[in-house]
Amino acid sequence: MADNDDLLHINDMLREDVRRKDKRNSQCSAVIIDSQSVKTTRKGGFSGTDGNKKIKGRKRHITVDTMGNIVNNIVHPANFHDSKAAYLVIKDLRENQHGIKVIYADGGYKGELIGNTKKEFGYEIIISPKIKDEAKGKVSPKRWVVERTFSWLENFRRLSKDFEFLLQSSQAMIYLASIKLLLNKI
Repeated sequence: MADNDDLLHINDMLREDVRRKDKRNSQCSAVIIDSQSVKTTRKGGFSGTDGNKKIKGRKRHITVDTMGNIVNNIVHPANFHDSKAAYLVIKDLRENQHGIKVIYADGGYKGELIGNTKKEFGYEIIISPKIKDEAKGKVSPKRWVVERTFSWLENFRRLSKDFEFLLQSSQAMIYLASIKLLLNKI
């Protein structure tokens, strides 16, 4: 299998082509971050239990541009809190992407992460408001973009659960799904 750095590079090139085709700047200036807890299979490797969702498995942390295209992802055991694991995602984002100024996130990323991210990486984290009218189910437009991307990923059988033994393999599967989605847009 290809190295994750190679898959990230292919993903980046295709994402930039899709953005140019949509008459946008090839480099995104804003990203949206979120995580998704998924169950692992019996043979799965490192896993933990997400206390909030009561899911034993892993978390997929992704950042997407404002079009919903994956910018980067990190897979980790589900028992890591979002604000702690987000540091790894943002550090990876800083090392591999240029031009990003703003990160949109939900309430799970409040706290020290906001100040530390601004100080260490220069990114401004904007926390999107909660759903005000739960009966109508209105979602913040920025939040909807990343949720839609998770929905796209769930259409891939290999991502319906986390079947991979290694965390790096899980991360590679997300990049491969992203590459297929980007190729469909070109």
